Amino acid sequence: MEVQSGATALPGHPTSAALCDGLGSQPPIGEPATVSLSRSVLLVLCALTLCALTVWEGVRTGADRTLPGALARHLNGLAVAISCLSYSHCHGYTSLRSVDQALYDAGLNYSNIGGEPSRYIAALHDASFINQALQRAASIPNPGTAVNSMGPHEKGLAFFYALSMAVFGIQLSSLFYGFMLVFFVTVGLFAVAFYRDHLALASLVAACCAMYLIVPVLQELDPDVNAVHGSRYLPLLGIVPVLHLFMLFERGKMKPLQVVTAVFRDVFALERSLDGRGAWSVGCGPSRGVDAP
Repeated sequence: MEVQSGATALPGHPTSAALCDGLGSQPPIGEPATVSLSRSVLLVLCALTLCALTVWEGVRTGADRTLPGALARHLNGLAVAISCLSYSHCHGYTSLRSVDQALYDAGLNYSNIGGEPSRYIAALHDASFINQALQRAASIPNPGTAVNSMGPHEKGLAFFYALSMAVFGIQLSSLFYGFMLVFFVTVGLFAVAFYRDHLALASLVAACCAMYLIVPVLQELDPDVNAVHGSRYLPLLGIVPVLHLFMLFERGKMKPLQVVTAVFRDVFALERSLDGRGAWSVGCGPSRGVDAP
C-alpha cells in the first residue's frame, strides 16, 4: 500500500521543504540589512558614550589636575615638549637647557616640593602651581641654544606630552585629554574597520567599559600619585589596538581598510616602545610597567 505525501500546503503555511531550507523563517527582504545596520550603530554609540563618560569620570576624580608618578621623568618629558612647541627645538629627544632651568626655578624640583610626602602629593595635584611653571618655561625671552639630553628612558612619554600639548595647549590638563584623544582615535578606527561585525563591536564596548572603570580606580591608588596618563599606565592605550589585531587574525582575512587602520593606530604604540620599558607591551597588551632605575 503506497502512502501519498502531502504535496499541497495549507494557505499561509510553508511547505516541509521550505522549512528544511529555512526559507519559511526568514524575515522579509531588506529587513536583515536594516537590523544589522541598526545594531552596529547602537554598539558604536554605546562605545562612544562610554568614552565620553570616561572623560567625565576623569575630570570628576581630578585626573586632569594630576601630574602622576616620579617628578624627574615629567621634567624631562615636559622640557622636550615645551622646547619643541614654544621654541621650535625639535632635534631628537633633547631640550633647551633654559627650559629645564625655568621649570626648576618655578618650583618643579625635589628641593622645593620634596621632604614631607603630604607636601609632595599636594604639589602634584596643584594644577595652578604646575601650570604657572609650564607657562614660565614656555615664555623665556632669550632661550639660548644650549641643550640637555633626556637620557635613554621615557622617550615615548616626551612624544606623548608633545602630542597632547600641541592639540590642547601647554597646560596640565592636556596630558589627560591627550590620553583620551588617542583612546578615542583607536576606538574610532576599530569601529570603522569592523562596523559590520557585531561580535567585534561588542568586544569594543567591553574594552570601553573597562577603561571607564579603570580611570577612577587608578586615581585613588596609594601610596604613589597615580593617573591614567602616567608613564606606568600609558600602555593601557594598547587595549583596543591589541583587540584590533586579535580580531584581524581570528577572522583570517584582512581587507585594505582594516590594514590601513591597523597600521595607523600602531604609530603611537611603536613610539611608546622607544622608552625601553614599553616595547613588550605593544605585543603583549596593556599592563603595569616596571619602573626603570
